[in-house]
This record gives sequence, C-alpha cells and structure tokens, in this order.
Amino acid sequence: MVALDSQHMTLLGSMEGGLRLRSESATWMDKLGESD
Repeated sequence: MVALDSQHMTLLGSMEGGLRLRSESATWMDKLGESD
C-alpha cells in the first residue's frame, strides 16, 4: 500500500471488509444450520 493512499485504502477496506464479513457470517450460519 502507498502511504498517501492509506486513508482511502482504509475507507475502502472497511467497506469491503464489512460486506465480506456479512457474507461470510451468512455462509457460516448456513453451514451451522446444515450441521445441526
């Protein structure tokens, strides 16, 4: 990462991270539901 872009990368990273966590948690809930 470039130091100048750190703020932009953090902002985009947090947004992408939130979507990724949301999709991953949904996937995990599906897997847990299937295992039960």
